[in-house]
Amino acid sequence: MNHRPIHPPLLLLLIVLLLAGCRPQGDAIMISDVGKEEFLSFGKRTGQQGVKELHLHLEGQLDGSAQLVLLREGRPHHVENLTEGTVDLRWRGDWTPDRVRLHYLPVGAASGTLRVSYRFVD
Repeated sequence: MNHRPIHPPLLLLLIVLLLAGCRPQGDAIMISDVGKEEFLSFGKRTGQQGVKELHLHLEGQLDGSAQLVLLREGRPHHVENLTEGTVDLRWRGDWTPDRVRLHYLPVGAASGTLRVSYRFVD
């Protein structure tokens, strides 16, 4: 049997496409000003079935501290205290609502960047 080798750039492209297709889909939003209180609201993707679980990932840098409150039906469901420096927080849990609301409260935070990545699992 005669096999022709695959050109290395083509092989790399195929690997990237395969990995991209297998990666769980999610979205992200930025906290626009870490020095100001903010409510963030987001929901499942259009056409997505009933939600069973929620994955959150908060990452960035914070000069000062802050609090992030995950609200469920308007009430605090989970609270995280963020401290100065590098932020790399992951949370996942059972979740059935189609939407999420987060309340960001700076506690002396003056500057920084925070990105919230999320994924609804059906």
